[in-house]
Amino acid sequence: VAMSARIARRERNTAETSIEIDINLDGSGKTDISTGLPFFDHMLDQLGRHGGFDLTVHATGDLHIDSHHTVEDVSIVLGECFAEALGDKAGIRRFASGRYPLDEALIDIALDLSGRPFTQWEVDIPEVLPLGNPPFDPQLAEHSISSFATAAMMTLHVELVRGRNAHHIIEATFKGLARSLRDAVRVEGGSVPRRKACCDAWPFEERLMTVAVIDYGIGNLHSAQKALRTLGADAVLTDSADVITSAAGVVLPGVGNFGACMNALRERDLDGVVHAVVDSGRPFLGICVGMQMLFDSSEEAPGVDGLGVVGGTIRYLPAEVRRPQMQWNELIVGTPDPVLSRDGDPQWMYFVHSLSAHPENASDVAATVHYGGPVTAACRHDNVLAVQFHPEKSGRAGLAMLNRWLSHEGIS
Repeated sequence: VAMSARIARRERNTAETSIEIDINLDGSGKTDISTGLPFFDHMLDQLGRHGGFDLTVHATGDLHIDSHHTVEDVSIVLGECFAEALGDKAGIRRFASGRYPLDEALIDIALDLSGRPFTQWEVDIPEVLPLGNPPFDPQLAEHSISSFATAAMMTLHVELVRGRNAHHIIEATFKGLARSLRDAVRVEGGSVPRRKACCDAWPFEERLMTVAVIDYGIGNLHSAQKALRTLGADAVLTDSADVITSAAGVVLPGVGNFGACMNALRERDLDGVVHAVVDSGRPFLGICVGMQMLFDSSEEAPGVDGLGVVGGTIRYLPAEVRRPQMQWNELIVGTPDPVLSRDGDPQWMYFVHSLSAHPENASDVAATVHYGGPVTAACRHDNVLAVQFHPEKSGRAGLAMLNRWLSHEGIS
């Protein structure tokens, strides 16, 4: 029986990036890569060539700000494309592991195409200047790999055995990931591997009530919408005041600069809409910069007023810690909260931020993480829940939290 073609194509256009990706898992390693970041192009080329995938990636992004949005969005779309091409995984080997050298650098990789997104990153990249021109921040290597693995719904462990040169460490990681993926996607039989879906931990139900994801042209808009739809919610991306104010629940996502996000929100006359929803008592969720926007002000954008829903300010993380905090971190919940609290396993969430919230009232702090000391991870203020981490990128734990928000806040 002939095997179906394992190919996929994805396009994604946001205010920050425009991306087109084609992949053929059974290709010959031919690549056509253009992201505007030469070093990142080189890494994606290694992924295609050593993985044996035909891979085309064309992307443009807001590189005049930095490379973060381009690297993140390309990695997410590539992961989604990979998962789509893999299909039902009939007959694949599924597991793969190995050690991969590049000169003095040695990387250990183990992965499982399980349908359960999780990344363990134990790679300490030396502090060096950005690579290439336009520059690629070496810290983005972790974010790229983790974003790809999460979107591709795989379990991935990456550990640096030894290494000194940042270029060699990152390149060995991409080459090792490529070789492991090449092994894992190899077809050995005809059965579909048993997959414990990311949502098996809770009862799935179709929710008929609308959740509005506020579209102000900036932020992790589609990722938040997709995660909510995965949980059965009728999540709509909208800038309509009527739709937002009539929704059963509202989500304000955000990435990037506090000032740019606030200005974009006000340009669409959505600041008053946010206040109307909050005043109505409807469930409201702020994510990442969407959380920060709910405060009075931020050191990142002096003179720009926040929404003032939660009293307090946003300040830079201490100078003695690495900024941004770009890692998985364990949530420490204070007072039991129906959405944030969870019995059993620890909750590891994914963080990417250089600033943190400092509420006027300590009672507004619902959860913290340890990062050189306690850092605010979530705030609860009446009907408003605001989280600094990205639940939509935090794998199973993040989806479970969103599911509890939908259920416990009455959006079902």
